[in-house]
Amino acid sequence: PAERLRALGRGAPPAWPGEADLLARVNNADLPTIYLPGTQVVFGLVGRAIGERRDVESGVDVMRGTLAGLDLLVIGLILVTLRMAARSPWLATLYAWHPLPLTEIAGSGHQDVIGLALLLIAMIVVTRSPRHLLAWTVPFAAAVAVKPVVLPLWPFLLRRRAWCRWTISAALGAATLLVLSAPFFLFDGGAALANLWSSVSRFSLKWAHFGSVYESALALTESLLPSWSNDPQERLARGVGLAVLLVVWIIVWRRRTALFPAARTLLFTMVLCSAAAHPWYLLWALMLIPRTGGLAPWVASLTISWGYLALGDPAGWTMPAGAAWAAWTPVYLAVVVDVLRSRRRAATMGADGEVPPGPAIGACVADLRECP
Repeated sequence: PAERLRALGRGAPPAWPGEADLLARVNNADLPTIYLPGTQVVFGLVGRAIGERRDVESGVDVMRGTLAGLDLLVIGLILVTLRMAARSPWLATLYAWHPLPLTEIAGSGHQDVIGLALLLIAMIVVTRSPRHLLAWTVPFAAAVAVKPVVLPLWPFLLRRRAWCRWTISAALGAATLLVLSAPFFLFDGGAALANLWSSVSRFSLKWAHFGSVYESALALTESLLPSWSNDPQERLARGVGLAVLLVVWIIVWRRRTALFPAARTLLFTMVLCSAAAHPWYLLWALMLIPRTGGLAPWVASLTISWGYLALGDPAGWTMPAGAAWAAWTPVYLAVVVDVLRSRRRAATMGADGEVPPGPAIGACVADLRECP
């Protein structure tokens, strides 16, 4: 965008009416796009379908309509997960009628919905046919290519499987990522890949907004280590978030939590630990609530949008005093309630409805016999 703005400043004709006004409002206009290969493939296909036949406004409508259509697919997949669990299809309204998907996907056109659909497909297939590695590994790897936040879920899809299954799945996933990423390094000497990496590096180190664990850790670091410069303080705060996520991952794994509750817990924890907690990040956990339940993600879905209060200060993007406390305090109270409920449930029927150890071990042995 910055290069295009400079060209317009030198007198180049606009590609469409209002181009200069719109590009002037783009944040970080000097950076190339941050979207990863999985998203870029969808954008490219939709862009090719639009071509030169429509004006800009119609093109935006087509793109937004595509993403809204994918959200309808997500709702359909949620219904499938409910049927698999013999639960009421009306529970799908917890997502389908929630204002967050409506505003963030149909309203704002966020690309996360691409990954939501792919992840649900992978989870449904692995639950129904866990031995069909190709059928679930490819959509899962494609979801990783949209947002790598789903990568920590991969071991849960292979739990109790023989080592050869892990190896084959890893190879299939790597091949899928390689195919999706090929345009980034095959053309223009890999400039697209270098541009993407520069954008990701900038955002991963500097992008922060409304995070709960991050902001708390940063405030504590600034008070305890005031002599440190800003960058080490921010890196330490991000490290605290990663450490919390790792601890939660280990706990969920050791408790042998079932796939859907494990995914909900980890995807929600990522929002809590992320330096930037935008409302659409929560959609990954919210889509699992109809199947798994969970008070804390639901409460967060009602308060996380308060982060948009920063729009009241477009110059400094500062939040009103106390807004973060008001938004996150009820969420963490709900986390306590969820933990207590989970412990009571684990004491009676196993951790989050886990598969009993006996049959699981037998299945693993049977799976091992199929490996070379």
